[in-house]
Amino acid sequence: MAKLSVIISVTSGGIVEVVKRFSDEVIIARDFTKYVRDADVVMELVGSETINEGLRALPREGTLIKRPVLTIMREHRIVGSAAHTRKRLTKR
Repeated sequence: MAKLSVIISVTSGGIVEVVKRFSDEVIIARDFTKYVRDADVVMELVGSETINEGLRALPREGTLIKRPVLTIMREHRIVGSAAHTRKRLTKR
């Protein structure tokens, strides 16, 4: 069975001691993709300030878990799309 590593990124040092109990590593940085790449799963709890970093940390077909409270309250629709060239699709 593969080991799961939990890495938590925080934007200020004040919460580090709390999140250390739940993680293998804590990164204090908004630009955490300098330290984390190809994460299988990113759980995004902050929002617009860090969502792009979360997406950059994911490989192709990675999973982003988003806190949906505001989305549910505002009844948003989330629509995704993928665009690929024929060459890219046949590389598999």
